[in-house]
Amino acid sequence: MIQTCDPIDDRMYVLGDSWYTNDKVISACDRRGFFYIGGLKMNAIVYPWEHRSSVKMLAHSLRPEDLHSVTVAGKRYDVFVYEGKVSKINNAQVILSWENGYHPNELPFVLVCTDVSLDPVTVLTYYGKRWEIETGYRYLKENQGFDQYQMRSLKAIRRFWVLQFLAYTYLEIQRDQHQFSTLGEVLHQERQAYLGRLMMYAYEQGLKRVPAKQMLHEFGLTA
Repeated sequence: MIQTCDPIDDRMYVLGDSWYTNDKVISACDRRGFFYIGGLKMNAIVYPWEHRSSVKMLAHSLRPEDLHSVTVAGKRYDVFVYEGKVSKINNAQVILSWENGYHPNELPFVLVCTDVSLDPVTVLTYYGKRWEIETGYRYLKENQGFDQYQMRSLKAIRRFWVLQFLAYTYLEIQRDQHQFSTLGEVLHQERQAYLGRLMMYAYEQGLKRVPAKQMLHEFGLTA
């Protein structure tokens, strides 16, 4: 996806959770001239003050005076910023952040950013966009089966994506036309309407004395 993405800005940022924060993904971003911002696991290796350490060990070694406070979208964070080598990444910045203040017994939320020119507020703000992305993915997965495809070729996967987003666009149009608050309401309405049409069709076929065996076969309910 990174290799085939068409840039829409001079500075492109790829966002990912800690599962996708690895050398392969970040190298793909580097080859395209993109920057990466993503979650970082606690066992990632950093070198603060020229000492090798895991992120978890670093977090436990910090003192309150090592941190400074920032405000992002109305929320306060205590943050510590490290810049340097991160595991196999030659140079990046790592941001350890504690929401609502630092606490020595709580592990921070950790981000890595390959654009070392960004300040912590900007990095946290950019990463906050993932909430909207994740909400969209969750809707597509739970309500439209976005994660249920069983195919391997890129061509087939792209076709599946096209069908998914066509369905999504249709639901958005229906939501706008009928002034529903959410896509979930539209989806419920569409399912109810489909079930009603199905029942009316079965009723009409019954009036025509269509054999039950034929109806079951037509609905795919027989082997």
